[in-house]
Amino acid sequence: MKASLYLKAVLIGMLCVASVNAAAQQLSGNPIVQGWYADPEAAVFGKTYWIYPTYSDKYNKQVFMDGFSSPDMVHWTKHEHILDTSNVKWVKRALWAPAITRKGNKYYLFFINGCPGLIVIAGLSICYCHSGL
Repeated sequence: MKASLYLKAVLIGMLCVASVNAAAQQLSGNPIVQGWYADPEAAVFGKTYWIYPTYSDKYNKQVFMDGFSSPDMVHWTKHEHILDTSNVKWVKRALWAPAITRKGNKYYLFFINGCPGLIVIAGLSICYCHSGL
């Protein structure tokens, strides 16, 4: 009987500790950022996590890409318009499906551009920083 009570007390104590630890853990939430985004590309540069998504809107409003960075995958910073049609003159609308890589001290952001008549053209932007291509 005493052993049974002791075991119950230990189990209750373990549950309390587990509950406190779970409550202390911070989560980023879902979604991790506000807005309507698709096709996310994830990368780690140094000790920073990056997400480069497609901005989802009407075809003619998909004229830029935002980036998001985080030191811990919980707290995210929005970097607006890291790429837009003012940087790439031949693109008029529909920047989609980014992918990023780094070689040396240059970052290469690849993207797809949907043109009239459903012709798809691949593009590339090159920069010395990953937050403003």
